[in-house]
Amino acid sequence: MIVRGPGILPGQRVSALMEHVDIVPTLIDAAGLERASGLLGASLMETLRGRSAGVRDSAMTAYDAHDRGISTKCLRTSRYKLVVFAGETYGELYDLQEDPGENRNLFEDPASRELRRRMMELLVQRMIRDQDPLPVRQANW
Repeated sequence: MIVRGPGILPGQRVSALMEHVDIVPTLIDAAGLERASGLLGASLMETLRGRSAGVRDSAMTAYDAHDRGISTKCLRTSRYKLVVFAGETYGELYDLQEDPGENRNLFEDPASRELRRRMMELLVQRMIRDQDPLPVRQANW
């Protein structure tokens, strides 16, 4: 993503993790507007201003090609990438530090079983936390 504007350090490259849902909060923050209730995502303005290394420890994406029977969730941290396919027992797990080209899938590697478990747990926690909060709750039950 390329960003330019007041308060953003020119010529910098930021490697902070981000998601598409972070674009709108970032633009709202840059414009000095109030964030609406229920808006998903996090503003990256502090990162773009050079005051923060980032706002996320992971980024989650989804890929749905229902016409081809493919539905996935992907979780990326600064070091690892996990891809889980709906309705399947296989997946993909990569150590991006050791294997930046994603050539060695660790998903079935017995030595990576604990890493896979931790990444799956992180994915589930992100899916729970990142559910759409709208409509705003009107009652206490």
